[in-house]
Formats: sequence, structure tokens, C-alpha cells
Amino acid sequence: MKAIPFALSSGAMAFVDPSSFRHVTYRQADRPVWDKISDHCPVVVELWAP
Repeated sequence: MKAIPFALSSGAMAFVDPSSFRHVTYRQADRPVWDKISDHCPVVVELWAP
């Protein structure tokens, strides 16, 4: 699964599975792209599709 960075609106938050919350930590192997990826509270959540 590929992570897609985006911000959720307050309405979209209703579809977030709270148990899926994960904090992302970057690996040393990701170092070459550290300046291209967000460093502002990277998290992963799963969304429920209605």
C-alpha cells in the first residue's frame, strides 16, 4: 500500500478508524529523500469507506 499525504477535513475525520493511528518514523535508508518528505507529525490512519 502506498501512503498518500493529505490533510483531512473535519467532515472526513468521521471516516477515520481511531484504532489505525500510527506514527511514522523514517529509516536511515530514507535519508536521501528526507528533504522531500514532510517532517510535520507524519501519521498513518485507515479510512472507512461508506
